Amino acid sequence: QSKYPDLIVAFVLAFLALQASQEIIKRAWAELKVS
Repeated sequence: QSKYPDLIVAFVLAFLALQASQEIIKRAWAELKVS
């Protein structure tokens, strides 16, 4: 049994959140440049 399952899950969620936020920022920046 893994000793740090919660830590691994938290790390993965943080990584996915970072990826998602970067994508949102890119899209928002593109929208700002267009307008």
